[in-house]
Amino acid sequence: MITMNNEYQYNWELLPQLCDKLATAQSDAVHADLDVLIRFIHVHSNNDLTLFKLRAAQIMSTCMRSARQHGAQSDGLLEDHVAALARLSQYNSTAGIKRSLHKYIDSLLKQIQQSDDTPISKIIEDIKNRIYLHPGQDHSLVNYARSYEISTGHLSRCFHQHVGQSFSDTISLARFKHAKDLLLNSNDSIKHISQLLGIANPSQFIADFKRHCGMTPGAYRKHA
Repeated sequence: MITMNNEYQYNWELLPQLCDKLATAQSDAVHADLDVLIRFIHVHSNNDLTLFKLRAAQIMSTCMRSARQHGAQSDGLLEDHVAALARLSQYNSTAGIKRSLHKYIDSLLKQIQQSDDTPISKIIEDIKNRIYLHPGQDHSLVNYARSYEISTGHLSRCFHQHVGQSFSDTISLARFKHAKDLLLNSNDSIKHISQLLGIANPSQFIADFKRHCGMTPGAYRKHA
């Protein structure tokens, strides 16, 4: 009987994380996570090759569904999946099963990469555009996730992967960009600009602006 130790304690977030990286075609990261999963299922299959194949097939099915949700075309996807499962069943070694898993993931990555605009990238681009068009509105990650019927955690991770910064940082950048435009191209008061940006307390706006831009709004208006 295999004794559990820290090295092989299962991380329940690992497969969802792998699927998130698959959705954004992070090839190296996906294969690295897959290696960890393979090592785990190998250890806990206790040398039972049939059980190892079953768990490998479960990983493949989960990844296939994720790829479909994030841009891989459905035409031929199921057929390729069934063929990959059939090949998997023919292997008589863990090394062969491992190669089969990585080859299948490569095929999914290729299909996702062939799609210029995956559904999640379209969603994130839409959210980003809304933030920059209306920086003063109340932008809630929870509300966006509910609107698009995806989990908040998944949207947060994918947003950061696509945009290169967090959801909250994007809101801040959009607000301060708009603030700079107003300071240079209008005679609006600091208080009014603060209100337009959805910041009720002008003192908070001044402090945030200084922290972000290195000077107060008044100084920026005067010297920029």
